[in-house]
Amino acid sequence: MQNPIIEMQQRFAEYLHPFRRARRYTIRMHGMHSLIDRFIDSLLVEEGASRNTTDAYSRDLVRFIEAMRVEKPEEITNDVVQEYREKLSNEKGLGDNPKIRPATIARKLSAIKRFLRWLEAEHHIDEWPLPREFKLPKSFPLPESLPYSEVKTLIESPKDDSPQGIRDRALLEFLYATGIRVSELCGMPITDLIFQKNSARVHGKGGKSRSVPFGSRTSARVRAYLEKSRPTFPNADSLPDLWLGRKGPLSRTQVYRLVKKYTLKAGITRPVSPHTLRHSCAMHMLEGGADLRVVQEILGHSSIQTIVHYTRYNIEEQRRIYDACHPHGGSWNGTEKSM
Repeated sequence: MQNPIIEMQQRFAEYLHPFRRARRYTIRMHGMHSLIDRFIDSLLVEEGASRNTTDAYSRDLVRFIEAMRVEKPEEITNDVVQEYREKLSNEKGLGDNPKIRPATIARKLSAIKRFLRWLEAEHHIDEWPLPREFKLPKSFPLPESLPYSEVKTLIESPKDDSPQGIRDRALLEFLYATGIRVSELCGMPITDLIFQKNSARVHGKGGKSRSVPFGSRTSARVRAYLEKSRPTFPNADSLPDLWLGRKGPLSRTQVYRLVKKYTLKAGITRPVSPHTLRHSCAMHMLEGGADLRVVQEILGHSSIQTIVHYTRYNIEEQRRIYDACHPHGGSWNGTEKSM
């Protein structure tokens, strides 16, 4: 028979952190797993971290301690972290990516550093194990985006002669028009739509909320979905969620599959995800003359530096056109370009 105190602790942990049920790893009330659980609880309660953030931290930390066979906090040394860093660098990435992206490695190492800070603050380790000059890998690849012609083809791919087609077309239109994250899309209730102002309240990372505008075309598509499509899905009257499927609210995985489905149908050969539409939204606004600060606010980025990376595309495209068209463009070889 299970100890009632341990059972009570487990029930409390489940109440405090409900999404743990979906984790692959069983909650263990001892050792490193218990410390990770307490760390995650502190992020939720004291810092108000989002469920997506804490879920990712939990997965990354559990994978780290199991991959490196860490049984005690003091076993997390600089050598162990560097060895894990090397291990990640040699792992295959998702899909067609030959290796894990530097940004992904940085996120995993950032989780370890944050966990170590908590261990030090809680006196589970006596001294900071990493060198002060320890730096996370940085990589700023150009954001992947689609030209507007391909975005238009993608959005028009669903046939609006069925409830599912009406929903899918409205969803693709809404993703591109607002540039919101897929996690923000899936967690959005109907009450966050404000048709009088053609805008939506979006609850983003770190519990921050923002108002995101959209145009009359998007408004018409979403209204058509609400009137003709959404009521046909099961439990539509009792569910607050905006986007529904046959088994309830749409999940992030379902939205990814939906985008992939219509990408293939549109004949687009490059990989496209919901995040590609977010990047396309930002890129097309900047190309249209939008201010960086406005784009930052619409996308919900905490730092304008993230938006600055989008401008690199314009600079490189300008360089390509300049080199091809200007008489003194490109690598000058001593002869004038023919005009």
